[in-house]
Amino acid sequence: MQENVVAALDATLSKEETNASNTAKAELIVGETNFGTFSATSLLALESHLSKILDLYQSIPVLDSTRKWSFDNQKSVYKTDEEVKFRSIKRPQVIVKYEATDKHPAQTELLYLDFQVGKYETTYFSGKLTISQKNDMIKRLEKLMEAVKVARAKANSVEVQNIKLGDKIFNFLHKDIL
Repeated sequence: MQENVVAALDATLSKEETNASNTAKAELIVGETNFGTFSATSLLALESHLSKILDLYQSIPVLDSTRKWSFDNQKSVYKTDEEVKFRSIKRPQVIVKYEATDKHPAQTELLYLDFQVGKYETTYFSGKLTISQKNDMIKRLEKLMEAVKVARAKANSVEVQNIKLGDKIFNFLHKDIL
């Protein structure tokens, strides 16, 4: 057991000391934008956060593509052209097919006819994004995530400090016993 624990301790300490030594760093660059130099552990944490942001961005609602939207600069929202709809109701009306004569009664029929009773004008407003805006944000985020992975790989490619402390710890613990 001691041999395995010594190897685990040495590997863990070597990794942590390398990360803490300021040598496991890389620049995070996307296109022309340089975000700075970060440690491998910071880049790993950033990668995790960006993954959560991607999930959030993918759930952003977008404008209804069945409508034509234009941006209203005064209100800073999208709006549709005015839609006009008419309200109608059915009313019964008697239609005389044949007038009454002295020998025959009048022939009539009851019909239900549509009569316009109102006019509605509707304009829709929305603060949602367009599909292309959402896709552009997601593409930029995916580029950033890829750059973080590249930077993390570069930061992790430094030479590891080889720490050998496990044997010393067990020698101290087992002094005069084994």
